[in-house]
Amino acid sequence: MIPNRLQYPFYQLFQQLLPDEEHKDAIDALTHLVTDIIAEESLAIDWVNKEDVKREMRKKIKKQLRASIIPKDQLESVTQQIMSLAMVHYKR
Repeated sequence: MIPNRLQYPFYQLFQQLLPDEEHKDAIDALTHLVTDIIAEESLAIDWVNKEDVKREMRKKIKKQLRASIIPKDQLESVTQQIMSLAMVHYKR
């Protein structure tokens, strides 16, 4: 499945972490799962300034990353990168 304009930066991030072609399906799935979480949580008005909303988003993203093939020692770093991308691409 081809990522849309909002999903593409996240797709690229996962591609950098998992460059092997064998991970393509996992990257596609993870991109959609993570961007669905962000889309849902970012519906809150002014979410980028609400620590409780961002905390819940980080928690859900980390849970998804733990269940994925992302290396466990990179979870914190990847979560921070995802949150930074989310604040740029999903800011309302």
